[in-house]
Amino acid sequence: MNKKKIHYGTLFTLLAVFLIACVYFLQPANVPAQNMQVLDLSKTENSFYIDESNYESSMRHIVIPYLDQYRSTGYFTEPEGAKLYYEQYLLPDAKAHIAISHGFTEFTHKYQEVIYYFLKSGYSVSIMDHRGHGYSDRLTNDPYLVQIDSFDTYVSDFKTFMDQVVKPSAKDMPCYLYAHSMGGAIGALFLETYPGYFDKAILTSPMLEINSGSIPMAIAKPFTKLALLTGFDEAYLVGHSPFTGIPDFSSSCTSSEARYDYAFSQRINEPRFQTFAGCYNWFSEATKATDQATKNAARVEIPVLVFQSGMDTLVKDNGQNIFVNQAPNASLIRVEHAKHELYGAQNEVLIPYFNTVLDFYEHA
Repeated sequence: MNKKKIHYGTLFTLLAVFLIACVYFLQPANVPAQNMQVLDLSKTENSFYIDESNYESSMRHIVIPYLDQYRSTGYFTEPEGAKLYYEQYLLPDAKAHIAISHGFTEFTHKYQEVIYYFLKSGYSVSIMDHRGHGYSDRLTNDPYLVQIDSFDTYVSDFKTFMDQVVKPSAKDMPCYLYAHSMGGAIGALFLETYPGYFDKAILTSPMLEINSGSIPMAIAKPFTKLALLTGFDEAYLVGHSPFTGIPDFSSSCTSSEARYDYAFSQRINEPRFQTFAGCYNWFSEATKATDQATKNAARVEIPVLVFQSGMDTLVKDNGQNIFVNQAPNASLIRVEHAKHELYGAQNEVLIPYFNTVLDFYEHA
């Protein structure tokens, strides 16, 4: 009996040593971005930005009525029959057309303020709900869960969106991409797979390397494989849960409480916006997608501007740095003291951020 205890103790010790070695030696090396600048916070020109002190009222009485002048909605059908929701905002004299690719658990209506700024700057806009989000069809019956068979499906959906919705409206005008977080990974994969659709692209806090939190990726990946093998592909990821309806600004991805409250009220009022969590299959496909996006970044030849959030807890800098270093016409702007959702930051960050976005579309 004592020998068995010693034997099992040795095995557990060796396993622990192996896991520690994985953590320290199998993690990707940190790579600094070669073409990086810091956001210029003095870029505060333009007069159409929404004041945080009266935010909800401004959204309801200024932004929404303005958007309604140009807004049309509909569904397009991808080749296998899934119905996917989109919205379009077409200006009669637009100088270019911007397509938006939203992030994980997000939805079209969360981008109302973003769309408003693009329209006020002379750009038509199209945005879709990615599969499993908002009003689009889903691959699971759990209304709170994001499930996907492969990120190739997201990319294929976005190509159908471009072919059926965006290009017929944009005609011969330039097309620009604005992609956030998970939408940034989808956007990067799209640019690598389908060159020629976009003339410029902005990837804002793109998900090019996932932050797996307290569980290092060297352990998270094999644990996820084990979960898939044992039938837990639609189980909630550690730390994820169904939508509770309880606000939690302090741990949110935005630094503007007014913007957080408004977006949260949208979730409360519309059950289709309460998608809130990822499953192990989604995580497995997401890690494959980020690896592919960074590996093939050199295929992206158009001008690309990547924004990096200094206080991001959802994605890591390293993947963004690798992408920028490999893509021949990419550059990176780091926004210190900013959380993941830069488009939801407080005004002292948001205004310079959007002015930089608009300068890139206008002049780069």
